[in-house]
Amino acid sequence: MKRIQMNTWSIRKNFAEVYSEFFSRNDLVLSWCFSLPWWPGWYGHRSQFAFVTSKIPLKCYLWVKFRKDSLIVFKDVTSYNVSKNDFETYPFKEVNKEAGSLMEAIREFLDWKSCKKWIEFEILSETTRWHSFGFSWTALALISTATFMTSSALKSNLLSDYRTFVNSWEFKEIFEFWLSQELKARYSNSVWQTLISTLTNSKNPHYLISENTEENWIPVLKTDYIDLVGKYEDTLISDSIPLDYMMIFTWIPTDSQKVESYKKADENRLKELSGFIRDEVIPAGLENTYISKFAKKDSINSQFIDNISILSALTIQCFKNLFEKWMNQSTIEEFIDHINSYRFAVALIEKQSDFAEDFIHEFKKNAWNKDEKIWIVPIYTGKVWWWYLVVTKQWLSTNTISNSIDSLRNRYPDIAIEYSSNLDWECEDWIKIEQYISESIYSPYVQKDKVILKDSDWEVKTIQYKSIFENDIDWLLLDTITNKMFFNWKKLTSKEVHSQSVTVEVLNLLCENLGNEISNKILSSSSYSKSKNEMISKIIVPLIRFIKESTWEDLQLVCKWNMTDFFLRLNPSNVKISVIKKI
Repeated sequence: MKRIQMNTWSIRKNFAEVYSEFFSRNDLVLSWCFSLPWWPGWYGHRSQFAFVTSKIPLKCYLWVKFRKDSLIVFKDVTSYNVSKNDFETYPFKEVNKEAGSLMEAIREFLDWKSCKKWIEFEILSETTRWHSFGFSWTALALISTATFMTSSALKSNLLSDYRTFVNSWEFKEIFEFWLSQELKARYSNSVWQTLISTLTNSKNPHYLISENTEENWIPVLKTDYIDLVGKYEDTLISDSIPLDYMMIFTWIPTDSQKVESYKKADENRLKELSGFIRDEVIPAGLENTYISKFAKKDSINSQFIDNISILSALTIQCFKNLFEKWMNQSTIEEFIDHINSYRFAVALIEKQSDFAEDFIHEFKKNAWNKDEKIWIVPIYTGKVWWWYLVVTKQWLSTNTISNSIDSLRNRYPDIAIEYSSNLDWECEDWIKIEQYISESIYSPYVQKDKVILKDSDWEVKTIQYKSIFENDIDWLLLDTITNKMFFNWKKLTSKEVHSQSVTVEVLNLLCENLGNEISNKILSSSSYSKSKNEMISKIIVPLIRFIKESTWEDLQLVCKWNMTDFFLRLNPSNVKISVIKKI
């Protein structure tokens, strides 16, 4: 099976029908890039350490449909499977065991904002399920942003300027909502700097750092974002990384709950070791020895995290040297040797999979050039061992990597390169509004021969004009393109409605402003818009009567004030009205 390029442009091209279907049936579409960690993830949860991260050109898409029925709905997640070269679906709850809590939090927020819209979410991930590109926090970032946009707590125009957005109070509020849900989903074990790094608008490696705080909230607006290229722009030779780096997946699946149980077991083992040091190693009466500090609760785990943090600082130093010396071979080899230290550090606290040693063995066996070097580090710890970050010298080992993977297929049948900087490029996108039909923002998937169909339940989608009349849309349909009206697919005549063009204009305007008063002065000039009697007798009463006779429902259409200066209002009711509009 031929591997396609693993970037959003390639996947969208190869699976155009999948994306077209999603875009056509949803109003709001947001996207965000995934990120790649340059460290063995998940140690130092909620810590202030400077972990380096960079973006990859694979995205998470959130499709949003608005509802009126007081429900928050998460439909199945659609995820690209790099091994099968196809998309697969699974319930949202399988990747977020706290989905019920998340739905309740969204409901409470919308209630607090007195929002009358409710939301149906769909998620498409261009990375494979359970892989270490930050699906959880990226998806929750999109969900949080969409929730705030739905409630009007965030205006879409604020997302047009990156610096304005990340320095705004709206961002702070979104982040705090986002983080609270991420902590629930990850059982309070989230590296919050990695959360924020999802927001950056740069392809460069970067880290975030902030002051320690005794408060319970994260000081997100007091956090410094450090772009390593920008930091050393006065001394760097090039802003490109003279390395090939990739994420290799071994296909040993698990889930978040299992990972947390593994980590808990390791923590208990370290606590037992602390107790052993206290009770067995240190002689009675001796309390002030060097090893005494490891007899305290969590002290060994804290020491390990400190070691990882020192290695993270060295990573930043190595990046500095790379940018300033660039293709200097000793600097590149120093970087490779340093990153291997992560694997050795993790091995101090837990047993390692055989994969890393197997891969290194095959790499050395297949290497054709004596200058080839490799480093490999597990990205997800906790006895999971399913994916590894692999780095080689730039352009030198492409064939060696490919041959090594082929050599390992007997032992690891589904081994795959999910992302490679050499093969798949880079990306600097941050949050992007891909489509927002309600605000006239259209994606390339909205074709010229399509129209917008919006119903009284606030569902908005694009559809082929001809196909509208092949579907079963009940009750009243307003066609603003032809100014015609249909009821249960039967075209109305002057017998039911005296002037269809005026009725279409009035009802369309009232549907867009449901519950609000509309002045007759903003209607097109006609005898109906100039006279309340004409409007009531020729438009409103016949329409109300027709709806009542056809559905037994009351159309809550009101017309009041004086003869030439009046207003109209359409109140919510059970009457179903759909509207066709040009794009």
